[in-house]
Amino acid sequence: MQKRGMSNQTIIMMIVGALVLLGIILGVIFLGGEEEANVNPIIEQCASQCEAGSIPGFCSMQREVEEGLSLTCNSLATNSQYSSYDVEACSAISCTSQESSPSSQTCISLDGEWETPAVGGDCVQDSDKIKRKITSSDDAPEAGQICCR
Repeated sequence: MQKRGMSNQTIIMMIVGALVLLGIILGVIFLGGEEEANVNPIIEQCASQCEAGSIPGFCSMQREVEEGLSLTCNSLATNSQYSSYDVEACSAISCTSQESSPSSQTCISLDGEWETPAVGGDCVQDSDKIKRKITSSDDAPEAGQICCR
């Protein structure tokens, strides 16, 4: 006598296959969206200011990048020292006139001390304070001092 229909083993394999397929689909749906949650909010803020064409928002507004370090989007985008933050430059905005004049960015207004840069011309970074180049609108007490900490 011949059995008609599917065997128990075939039915079990079809059920297991359907469960695996369902698990893959649910994994893609629910776990696939986690990548966007890890986007740095500074990157999003700077991109938004660029898209809006906001010169003050991109060039002048200080954003706290980490504890003790506040910078503009333009500084984050154009200074290689901060390239690890992955902020993109904004071709729609020119910050050159903005950066040369704000009094809030002078070494004096930052309660900083003038220093001469390292041999390579870069300002040395200490663990406790940030050092950065200051524009020529500041008056350093000695020629060649372009670093403020």
